Amino acid sequence: MWPRLICRYSTVRPLASPAQSLPALIRRFDAPPARPVITPSDDPVWFLLADVHIHDRTLPRLEKFFSFFHEEFCEQQPSQVLFLGDIFHHRPGTDPAHHRFFTDILERVISAPWSPKVHLLVGNQ
Repeated sequence: MWPRLICRYSTVRPLASPAQSLPALIRRFDAPPARPVITPSDDPVWFLLADVHIHDRTLPRLEKFFSFFHEEFCEQQPSQVLFLGDIFHHRPGTDPAHHRFFTDILERVISAPWSPKVHLLVGNQ
């Protein structure tokens, strides 16, 4: 099973009202921004990544996937990147190599010249 990547969300539709749109919800829980707040009219690009499940068995497949991910990431230059939980396959006793693998991915995303915001949501693993 491949991780799910959803990219190029350039229009944000309101949930129930404009105040409940995803950018508004994220801004409510974020610390005060160091740069101007992105509004829906600025046409933000969102990258959503879920169910990565880093494990010894998945590492060869994930290396291929994250090669593709990084190409798409650089091409589309998202302003927001969301990791939606289940990064690791097991919560307790995760191999340090798995943490290093994910740290390398995060460093590549955070060090992008366009400075995307990164949001990590904890899953059940």
